[in-house]
Amino acid sequence: MLPTALPTALSLALLLVLSGAMLPGCSATVDNPMAVLQKSDSLPSSQQKALAQLEADDSAAYIKALRRIVSQPGYTAPVRQVAFTQLKQKDPQALQDTLAIALPRMDMLEWRRELCERFADEKMIEMTPTLINAWAYPMAGWIREDKDRPEYKALAALHGEDRVPDVLYQAMLESNPITQANLRARCWELLWKTGSRERLVALVQNESVAPDDAFLADLRASARDLGILPRNREEILWLRSLREPKRSDFWRDAITATKQMAPEVRTQLELRELPVAVAAMRIDSKLLSATPKQLYPQLESRIKSEGRTIHSPSFQGYSGHFTESLYQLRDELKWGDFAAMLLACDMTEQPRVVKHLFDVADRDLMDRSTEYGGVIEVDAEGRFAVREFRPRVTGSDMRFEAPQEMFDLAYTSLYHFHNHAQAYQNVQYAGPHMGDFGYAESTRANCLVFTFIDKNTLNVDFYRYGRTVIDLGTLTRPTGTDGAGSGG
Repeated sequence: MLPTALPTALSLALLLVLSGAMLPGCSATVDNPMAVLQKSDSLPSSQQKALAQLEADDSAAYIKALRRIVSQPGYTAPVRQVAFTQLKQKDPQALQDTLAIALPRMDMLEWRRELCERFADEKMIEMTPTLINAWAYPMAGWIREDKDRPEYKALAALHGEDRVPDVLYQAMLESNPITQANLRARCWELLWKTGSRERLVALVQNESVAPDDAFLADLRASARDLGILPRNREEILWLRSLREPKRSDFWRDAITATKQMAPEVRTQLELRELPVAVAAMRIDSKLLSATPKQLYPQLESRIKSEGRTIHSPSFQGYSGHFTESLYQLRDELKWGDFAAMLLACDMTEQPRVVKHLFDVADRDLMDRSTEYGGVIEVDAEGRFAVREFRPRVTGSDMRFEAPQEMFDLAYTSLYHFHNHAQAYQNVQYAGPHMGDFGYAESTRANCLVFTFIDKNTLNVDFYRYGRTVIDLGTLTRPTGTDGAGSGG
């Protein structure tokens, strides 16, 4: 017979349960649940307990905490899932408003995917505009087809895959022209990208559809006067800016310049080629009537690319083919590329402009808080002017964050530009890199980057969307101008 002093298995289990309940870490509650939720680095188990404790709380403070959890980084999936469910029950409009802002730029990719799946599973039709905006916004690291995106799959599940183009089309026409202008532009962009271009062309040609719509009126004017339709949101903003009364002179000059082009060039024009055409009319009107095949040998002789050193950054670890050779890219270039680069050659042969470019680069080297940048324009007398802008945000010597004031001037300017001037011996950064390619892809602008090779030499690269880069050679510091620092 066992000694009575020894506990039975049942009593031992009961003792363990009671002992566990007395340990602080095993409590079913937390002392300050709101504080626990406000700190993303709190223990997930504590956050789940806090959510359970506050489940009946409908206060504004708790709604704010739930909004943070579903939209900000640092929380685990189980915590986000509970917060989503509670916020949807307590304040569905707050959930909708929060994700309308957060989802397009959300880089928590697994949570982004799960949100899209929940919208579909729970038949949240009201999230359609948010899904459209998010689908149009580039997703970092995404290399598969657009129709593999989680936002598209959610739209297809909510509306039917064959009806997604109709959903985009109706949203574009029916959205508020003031409060939902961005949505309308995104719908146009997605329709263009996913194969509905003919439908857009037909809409622009049919003036009986929404005849008083200012958005469509600007698109129709562009098609009528210039034969150009924008492709993405940035080009729509660009076009609508050019249609403002204060830029009527530029619009008139663009019409005059493009009429001098060969028909095969004019029918293939893009919006970014308008400032090039106007500049060419002011500086060298012979460029307007030339074809790309006629411009290629002119540019080749100007930059003397064969046999010279082409300075370029390293793309080790990145997929794809990278080249800065004019010869290798000659068949991919358009009239605007050749003309813009020939004009850049003209610009870099002017001592006044070269002196200004070195002055900007020297000051950039001394300022460790940002890269420097701006635009280069051509005035009515055909003179080049370098316009600098302070960045929108500082804090990194490897980035230039363009302010809105720069974009406003850039719509009629020849180039966007920035420097790679972290040191005088900066050859490893000579040319655009992935962030610059992303900028060119979204803006569809003509861009230049100036890079120090040594204290007295700047490398010049022209680039635009499609990772298209041409090394235009180097500039030599004008005599009598010293560098701004030691180049450390």
